[in-house]
Amino acid sequence: MGWITWRSKRAEILVEGRPQILVHNGVPDEVLLATERITRHELMAAVRQAGLSDLADVRVAILETNGRINVIAKMAEKA
Repeated sequence: MGWITWRSKRAEILVEGRPQILVHNGVPDEVLLATERITRHELMAAVRQAGLSDLADVRVAILETNGRINVIAKMAEKA
């Protein structure tokens, strides 16, 4: 299977899937969260693990193909 997915991008997408954006600019995609069966508690645990305490501070949260949620914080506003 590894060889097939290495040789074909289409096969890789079929087998492994694509990363999904769960939160964009602090706004969660409730439909995608429900589709992927991710609870608000699980999402907030990933946010807290990234050192943030509020969804408003999240630029993007991505559900990777391996099941991990990566969180990227918004940049601090320049004064």
